[in-house]
Amino acid sequence: MTNHVYASDNVGVIPDPNVFPVMFTGPIGPSCAHFHGIPTPFLPVAPNALVAPYQINFGDYRSSVEGWKEKDIQRRPVASSYRKIVPDTRLDRGRPYGATVGAPLRAALFIEYARADFRLVESDLEELFSYFGGTSRIYIKRYAAAAEITFTDGAQGRAAIEELNGLNIPNVGTLRCVELHNGDTLERALAKAHLHEQRQPSRPYHAPRGSDARQTHSTNIDTKCKRVTRLELIDLFTYEPEFNVAANILGPNNSNIKYIMRNCGGKVDIEITGKPLNSAPVCDRLHISMSSREYHAYLKALDMLEDLLTTVCEKFVDFVRSRGKVVSNVVGFKRHEYQEINGNLEYKGATEKWKSWLHKRCSTPPYRNAHDTRLPSKRVNDRSRGIYRVTPLPKSNMRSVR
Repeated sequence: MTNHVYASDNVGVIPDPNVFPVMFTGPIGPSCAHFHGIPTPFLPVAPNALVAPYQINFGDYRSSVEGWKEKDIQRRPVASSYRKIVPDTRLDRGRPYGATVGAPLRAALFIEYARADFRLVESDLEELFSYFGGTSRIYIKRYAAAAEITFTDGAQGRAAIEELNGLNIPNVGTLRCVELHNGDTLERALAKAHLHEQRQPSRPYHAPRGSDARQTHSTNIDTKCKRVTRLELIDLFTYEPEFNVAANILGPNNSNIKYIMRNCGGKVDIEITGKPLNSAPVCDRLHISMSSREYHAYLKALDMLEDLLTTVCEKFVDFVRSRGKVVSNVVGFKRHEYQEINGNLEYKGATEKWKSWLHKRCSTPPYRNAHDTRLPSKRVNDRSRGIYRVTPLPKSNMRSVR
């Protein structure tokens, strides 16, 4: 066993050729490799002759060599530094590597002077803004072609605003993308915008010089005119009054209609009129009428009414199938829209929603006939215990492993 002596950091030492080597405990690395395993003996000296036991010489950057290794030598000189000043050639120099390169930025995205009723799709927005550093949050306004975007990188977000704002989309409108500062909201940005196309006079009027100019008003008929929707119910009254369609629409104490009215700010009128008979004429058959002069309230109430009727259709289909009956393929509802123009209601067209309730799985167990008394076959996944894929060996053939 080799004898060693350890010198502490606070002891002054001087070399002595008559003693055995000393092993230092201290940093070992590229900067101080010359201190590891140095066979230099040391002795304690007086306090006034203290010297630092670890005199790490990092050298001078100005006299440093080009790199770690020189030609024909394996190690760099002790007096030279292993560090080398390399200019930062990165595109994003000055920014921390692997960290967020900018503060988040909020922006409002909407379509101005829209020629129809459009909606924004979240997946499309994610794909669009993936080319601008990505987004951390996308909030889409349900009843307008507008969304609030939160960009991950503020610099990339401003680049997106500069490129997208004012983009004219043919047959759609003008795309607007504006920055939302602290305290700004999407609703405040939409309040200053012209979301729908305005009707301008066909020929501009130029008044003669010195005469009073005639005022021309652009009437925004898309947002201020009266709209009426009639929701026609088709083949839903086969099992009246056992399945009461009107009661399912109204809810307990008219709670469904009250909920829609409350969420629309009381700006819509909803009526349920007609006879619950499939054989009745369309105008006399039970239907829902909704009207409003506020465009956003009209759209919101229309979406909520269609969701309510979708739920009623699903309940009706489950009711019929639970009794072993066949559901008609025309069960559903149709939307008829009207718009007030010059004081008269004009028919705008009909829209029939896709019958998702016909393709939905029945939530109640189906009706079973008397002859169908077989128990359902038990599947592998229904078993409560594990299944042996291989037949286990007899105990006599099993050997213990030591």
